[in-house]
Amino acid sequence: MKKPVKNNVSWVGKVDWELLKFHGDDYSTHKGSTYNSYLIEEGLRNAWNPTEKAKEDAVNYGMKIAKA
Repeated sequence: MKKPVKNNVSWVGKVDWELLKFHGDDYSTHKGSTYNSYLIEEGLRNAWNPTEKAKEDAVNYGMKIAKA
């Protein structure tokens, strides 16, 4: 899911409606949670700041992630 934030910045995170607990039993949610990630597009060079969950999903979809 890609949602514009401002000019060349987009939110490319993930909504996880099934998440009920995180950080063990310390925190709980009844409305799910998000994994925030942003994409900055500048011509031929782009920057992406993925969370670990976003990286896992990208690899599962066949994306190759370059190391900085």
